Amino acid sequence: DGSLGVSLAQASHMAPEVAAYLAVPPQIFVQVPVVFQRFNFDGSGVLDKQQCTSMFRKILRQKRKDLGGRSMEVEVPEATVAQKQYKVLEELGRGGQGVMYLSSKQGKPYCIKFYSKDTEGQDDDELEDLINEYALMKELCHKNLAKTYEVFQDSQFFYLVNEPYFGGDLTKLGKRAHDEGVSMTENWWRKLF
Repeated sequence: DGSLGVSLAQASHMAPEVAAYLAVPPQIFVQVPVVFQRFNFDGSGVLDKQQCTSMFRKILRQKRKDLGGRSMEVEVPEATVAQKQYKVLEELGRGGQGVMYLSSKQGKPYCIKFYSKDTEGQDDDELEDLINEYALMKELCHKNLAKTYEVFQDSQFFYLVNEPYFGGDLTKLGKRAHDEGVSMTENWWRKLF
């Protein structure tokens, strides 16, 4: 409706749409009215985008836990970057989740995402997101997708080690193609994948 937040009525109305989009049974979200109140921190009756997203994630994670946990168990070993024999060369970028560094090991380049453990206001489920990202990326194998090699942690950070790619993300690729007058048809995108 143009407002900057989602009311309880709107969240309840969107729950079946979220379930359909995620291909899960709509009954999973019957708890929206109860859980909504837990995320309405300021008592305004409205959740912002992050609070609403966190609410739906919380419901999904709780349901998964109720049903026996995640299907992919991943253990995060303890080690430092130095113990893993990586040498950090330069910072490549920063985002909401952490910092990406170009690194090397035995002369081979790697990208390592550093996820800080002591970020204030960090979502309790970010470790699970990291583990899920690692587990899913480890299974993917395609010439146009960067490989994921390992995940580990020390007292300050979680680390996700990936194959480096230097062409930018799909947003940058699309912008560059647009700027160069390339017609980005469905067939053009399919060639990438």
